[in-house]
Amino acid sequence: MTEHIDQNTKNKFRIRYVFYLVILLLFLLSLLSHQASDLAILEGGAVGKVKNFVGPLGAWISMWLFYLFGAAVYPVTVLLVMCLVRGFFPPAPERKGYFCSLLCILFGITILFALYP
Repeated sequence: MTEHIDQNTKNKFRIRYVFYLVILLLFLLSLLSHQASDLAILEGGAVGKVKNFVGPLGAWISMWLFYLFGAAVYPVTVLLVMCLVRGFFPPAPERKGYFCSLLCILFGITILFALYP
């Protein structure tokens, strides 16, 4: 009886995954609409309108993601989308050591793309 109750609570839909999905879609949209000319507008060196679909916030997001990860931002984003989508399907995966392994993979991808641009 308790196994049945535990299984139902374990497979319950979590609203936080929807919040994560919205944030990740915002990041994805800002990355896909990244314009190099937006950097000059944000820094104050040029006058014009930001061409990012998300607006100035999206231009800042894409700028900082490219500063942090470089060209590896695209595979990192694909990896994060796969990790998020996995949480929507039952049964929920066991997450022991998940965060540390995800950080190691992110750093590894970033270093790999930095070595061979």
